[in-house]
Amino acid sequence: MNAVFRILFSFCSTLMVSYSFAGEIELMPDHFIGAEVDFSQEHISSLAYRAQNQQLSTNERAESLNQLSLYPNQNSLVAIARALKEDNEDIQLAAINGAKPYSLDYRWRLFEPLFDHASIEIRRAITYDLLRGYTKMTQKKKIELEPMIDELAFYLSTQSSIELKRKLANLYRWYGQWESAENIFISLFAIGQNDPQLWLDYADNFRVSGHDQRTNAALIEAIRLHPNYAPLYYSKALTQVRMKKMKQAAEDMEKAAKLADTNSYYWYLTGVLQEEFSVEKATQSLERSYYISGSPEQLYAVCDIYKRHNHSRTESCITELESKVPESVIKKVRD
Repeated sequence: MNAVFRILFSFCSTLMVSYSFAGEIELMPDHFIGAEVDFSQEHISSLAYRAQNQQLSTNERAESLNQLSLYPNQNSLVAIARALKEDNEDIQLAAINGAKPYSLDYRWRLFEPLFDHASIEIRRAITYDLLRGYTKMTQKKKIELEPMIDELAFYLSTQSSIELKRKLANLYRWYGQWESAENIFISLFAIGQNDPQLWLDYADNFRVSGHDQRTNAALIEAIRLHPNYAPLYYSKALTQVRMKKMKQAAEDMEKAAKLADTNSYYWYLTGVLQEEFSVEKATQSLERSYYISGSPEQLYAVCDIYKRHNHSRTESCITELESKVPESVIKKVRD
């Protein structure tokens, strides 16, 4: 990964949400990918309000909580934390989903009070969610979660539905039992399951087990079957980055961006990856990213590339950025 990619990616991970708790966010989780997102504060505040409005139906509130997974900020967090305390399984399940973008430690703190006092369905949902971060857990957390993992694994292993078999494969993938996960994925393909998300999970099983060549091969086959599914190109681009094939990574990310035309994140990463090969294409991609999202971290990326390549609009870009970020950020882009 080139130096520019590392610097901008690191900066954006801290600027992505409100500055007071940005470290509690996991930048762009999988469910962001392919999503068209309205980042306006009015929209986010409205969702948080609806999620807490007891006058609305359970379905309406649950839908708002689910959507909050795309907008991690203080208002969203308050709504999610309150929902988890309610005695309503549907609301609690939606809140668990809404908490996805927060860090493992933060989600652990949100969910831990429910470990011993929630229904079995809520316990299973919490366990499945926390397992995504199993490799990042402390040994103490792993030991505490182990009985719940065993409980969930036993339940899933006794179920015949395709949805729950997929969950079992993911459980094995996150838990590090990659061969068991692979066997389930292959069995699902054998009975005609062929959707692109299944291919993404199958490819990721190779990634987490350290086999980038097999990850790449799986994604190539998936793209052959689903040539218009942008997240496959996105995942393939990241695989190419790990394999240090930066030109191919830039090309794959550009394909993802063009297919998911309004996904600002894809355009942002296209800009970062393309700079090594075409400053003009990189600049245009970053500009498009900001045009779509209006978000400060993507305006920062535009100003940064302007500054480093003596673009005529550098000062006007920085002036616009001044109204969106702290002075320390402005100092960084000017240095």
